[in-house]
Amino acid sequence: MCGDLVEQATGYVEKIAATISKETDIEICISPLVQMKCMVGVFKLQNAELQLSYQQFFKKSIILDINSETFQLAAKLRAQHGLKTPDALHLATAIQNECEQFWTNDDRLNTAAGERAVNLFK
Repeated sequence: MCGDLVEQATGYVEKIAATISKETDIEICISPLVQMKCMVGVFKLQNAELQLSYQQFFKKSIILDINSETFQLAAKLRAQHGLKTPDALHLATAIQNECEQFWTNDDRLNTAAGERAVNLFK
């Protein structure tokens, strides 16, 4: 979702921005895995301007740690919910860091995230 926001993806950015504007004390938290995922395309394109936009976004975000306990929880989530490894790591990172909300547009993650799940695109 950070890619949709940073790259101003039509149809997505409006919904993300509307949700953010409704929250008075929102903190955007992402994992290093999210950073990596976002930057792969930027590096492929060798787009310096887009790289700078992402770096500015990351500076405004809280970067959450991924430790061995997070990987253990991710394995459990993957086994219980049939999640792909990256998705399980995203959710496990949010749970380990006690995030109140988990924004996703993936129905499997909605189910696995339970009451934390916020699907901005439905």
